[in-house]
Amino acid sequence: MKTINLLLPALLISFFLAPANAQTTANHGCCTLQTVKNLNGAVYHNPNAIIDRYLRTTAATGSRITGETDLDNNGASFYYYDSIILTYTGTRGGDLNHLGTQLKFDNAYVYYYNTTTSAWENGNFETQTFDASDEVQTTVVEAWDAATGAWVNSGQNLYTWAGGNLQSYVNQTWDTVGSAWVDANKYLFTYDGAGNMLTETDQVWNTSTSAWVNQYQYTYTFNVNNKVTSEIDQNWDVPSSSWINQNKLMYTYDGTNTYVMSRVSQSWNTGTSAWDNYSNDIYTYDGLNDRLTDLYQNWMGSAWVNSDLATYSSFVAQLPQTEIDQVWNTTTLSFDNSTKYTYTYNSFNQETSSMSQAWNIGGFWQPTTTDRESRFYYQSYATGVNILAANTEGVILYPVPATDNLIISLRWSEIQPFTATVYNITGAVVSQWQVPACDNYNTSIPLDLQAGCYFIKFDGAYSNMVRQFVVVK
Repeated sequence: MKTINLLLPALLISFFLAPANAQTTANHGCCTLQTVKNLNGAVYHNPNAIIDRYLRTTAATGSRITGETDLDNNGASFYYYDSIILTYTGTRGGDLNHLGTQLKFDNAYVYYYNTTTSAWENGNFETQTFDASDEVQTTVVEAWDAATGAWVNSGQNLYTWAGGNLQSYVNQTWDTVGSAWVDANKYLFTYDGAGNMLTETDQVWNTSTSAWVNQYQYTYTFNVNNKVTSEIDQNWDVPSSSWINQNKLMYTYDGTNTYVMSRVSQSWNTGTSAWDNYSNDIYTYDGLNDRLTDLYQNWMGSAWVNSDLATYSSFVAQLPQTEIDQVWNTTTLSFDNSTKYTYTYNSFNQETSSMSQAWNIGGFWQPTTTDRESRFYYQSYATGVNILAANTEGVILYPVPATDNLIISLRWSEIQPFTATVYNITGAVVSQWQVPACDNYNTSIPLDLQAGCYFIKFDGAYSNMVRQFVVVK
């Protein structure tokens, strides 16, 4: 149940990716924004992600994730670890709970906290471009070079789409010697008439032959209700030029074909050429379809043996506020407490915080060095609005980075009074002022601030905007 999180001041409506939504397969933990940190605007294969994709049916809300902060525990207290800031254009955005693993952000800034200097340091800078249908076309990641004090190319993805379905994407790395992008991996997808993903094929670039070579393949089947019923994972065997079975997942559902009741994992036995049981997840629900438990078992030759149990409670719109994970004790034949997770949500049912605590044999929950706290931040935005119309509203900050003064050029789509607030990286208010009703605002403000990353939020009577700026001295 490990999360990797983003940071934006607490000025924005928050969200945390739901850990064990009753309509998703439990994974003993929450989803994360790891995809952002690993250069991924699309789908990297994940057994839980694929099932989640076909079980989540909710539409995008008017609240999109803009930041996440992670804090690790040193045995005495939580301390900052890393953070991410996301910016969007127009109606793009949303959250992982509604848009799958593809976040339609324009820019993503990843920072890591230096505990020695007590300061945030640049990590990665990620940008995305989109076509007229708002499908992502490119994702480029740059890494911070501390020696030169500049961003340098690191990796990129190039996407192709058809009918709203991702057809392929190519992952490339930056060759510093040749100053050029070099192919690394390629991912190909096929679908049925209902848009269900039938296959994902992963390939690797062979520099010797200058050709793509098969590596992995994932094949899915669905029932008449478009619910995934099986997944078969295969590796490419070069000598025989064929796919070799590796793992298999099988899902069963309740009578309404809505909620997963079990997920059996099997591994391929090359000796018997048959599937052998490996693990099993069994899920239970209450009368409101809240997922109450996820029992994980291992196959021990002739029977299923308990391994882990996750119990969920205090639900908000089928999202648990508490999760308790336990481990099976083979001596006492009972479950022992292991980890407790506490979640909070906003009015959009987006998770705003998560904290884990370990079980102390003294009989109480206590954070330890294995625990983490995560905070998620959001901003409201208008859905279903033409992007061109939305672009008439915006703000420009310069110079970038700023030193002694920050010039603000703001335009609202309609006349309105607003409040301008400057926050530091921890969310503390640095300065604030009121502006009378207007639709254009241009000013220069002095920056009596320490070097670092800051945010300025413009809270209008009808809308709001948030921008980041950096101060250097």
